[in-house]
Formats: sequence, structure tokens, C-alpha cells
Amino acid sequence: MPIVLDLQGQVQGWEWLLANLGPLQVERAAAASLGQPVFRLEQVRLVEGPAVQIVRVTDTRGLPLEGVQVVRSWSGAPKLPTWPASASRWREQGVCGPTGRSGAVGFGLGAGDAYQLPSAGTACVWVADPTGASDRIDGLGVLGSERRLHLDLSFRVVQELQPILPESRPDLSPAQTALRALDPPSPPSPPPVPLPLSGDQWALLIERLDQVIQALEEQV
Repeated sequence: MPIVLDLQGQVQGWEWLLANLGPLQVERAAAASLGQPVFRLEQVRLVEGPAVQIVRVTDTRGLPLEGVQVVRSWSGAPKLPTWPASASRWREQGVCGPTGRSGAVGFGLGAGDAYQLPSAGTACVWVADPTGASDRIDGLGVLGSERRLHLDLSFRVVQELQPILPESRPDLSPAQTALRALDPPSPPSPPPVPLPLSGDQWALLIERLDQVIQALEEQV
């Protein structure tokens, strides 16, 4: 899971974040193949005040990446443009913008982003770049009417060296787990199909049948 920083910049656990900001979820992306780049959600930081969500993207060395498209999606957002299939497309609706020289892009937060506990926000964010697939974080918004808390995000390119197995994902919601339990079982393997006999096999079979018939005649 990503590093969690509180308002003072102190590291906290993921459970602390869920208790204070609601049921956030992270969906981890699978690389196209081992060794391929993936945009991992590296850090989330609790922020108070400014109605702008900052998303930063860095390379494998932690240096800012300029010109990387980042998507913020929510129900009712406009339809997203088309882009290469190698870039993640978790939703069909949202707004996207490129990172600047600092490797960051900002998304304005409005009245529709507000929510109260125990609910979660309705927005999600991911990187949409043909370099590789991207994690997605759900449940984003602005918590509260007085302090107005939200999360700033940081993604980092990593070289995926281990496959991400669906069974090992820690971020599946109860609803997702229930849906997976309803998946139909794999169909049984088809029965083996007998192969036709060759000429030599037919000759051997006829010879053995003649021997059986001859033995039966001798017993009569």
C-alpha cells in the first residue's frame, strides 16, 4: 500500500487513513509483462484547505515526469478522449491533464466533491500514459464542511518484477469479493477423442481376432 502522511507530514498506517477519511480503495495495475513499467501509487498526503488536488508523477529515480496525462474521474464527468491501449483506462468518464515541469498537475475541487463519514468520496484518479499501466485510487473527495480535508497523490514508475495475482490483492471490497464468488466454475475438460487406427494396427487387431475365433472353435 502507499505511504500515508498526515497533516503534519508524519507517516501513518493505511487503517488510520480509512478511519479518518473513509473507505478508500486502491486497485493495483498488472504490468503487461514482468520487467515492464507500471505507475504505482507511492504516497497519499492529507491536506487541509486549498480546493485543488495535486497529483505528482515521478520516474524510477524519483525525478519529476513532465507531460504525463493524469485522469480524475467521477460519475457525471465528460467522456474521456481516446488514447493508446497500453495506457490504463479504468473509466470512460473524467477529465485529464498533463503534468508540468515539476511533474505535478492540479484538479479543482467543487461542491460535488464534498462527503461526510462514514461515506467515501466519489472520484478516482490514475495515470493514463502509454509507458505502462497505472494503479487507481477510489473514494476521493473533500471531507467535512469546516476543515475540508482531501488527499494529494504521488505516483512513481517502477519496474514490475513480480506478477500481481488477483487472489493476493488486499484492496478488494466486500462487494467485489462477493461477485468473484459468483463466478461460474471452470468447465470440465473434454473427454479424450480416440484416434483412428493405422494400417499396421488394423492388421494386428484382425490377427488377434482370428486367434480368438480359432480358440473358441477348438473349444466347441
